[in-house]
Amino acid sequence: MVTTSTTLKQFIPPSESVAIYKGDTFQLVLTVKDSAGTLIDLTGATGQAQLKDATNTTVDSFTVTTGGTAGTITLTLSNTDTAALPVGTLKSDVQITSGGTVTTYLVLRCRVLQDVTA
Repeated sequence: MVTTSTTLKQFIPPSESVAIYKGDTFQLVLTVKDSAGTLIDLTGATGQAQLKDATNTTVDSFTVTTGGTAGTITLTLSNTDTAALPVGTLKSDVQITSGGTVTTYLVLRCRVLQDVTA
């Protein structure tokens, strides 16, 4: 599991590269803080993160869960979801809506790999 912290306030969202193995459950937990290092309260916030291929076609979507006062955003794909992904590179970003404001917290480059062990 990868935990990423980022600082807010008119920022360019950080970019991460992650590996997703077909047939494995995937989870990525992000922790977001403001410029003073204080956790951002995501209580009541909702999120979305679509996986798209090189032609910008949506292949799947992460389940996005926000962690309230803990300032966490969790992205999850089930093993069934990852099994259906095409091998190759997909892109995503993590958008959180809170109080009517939409913020992109992370840009992802996802490399989907074939499992060796079935």
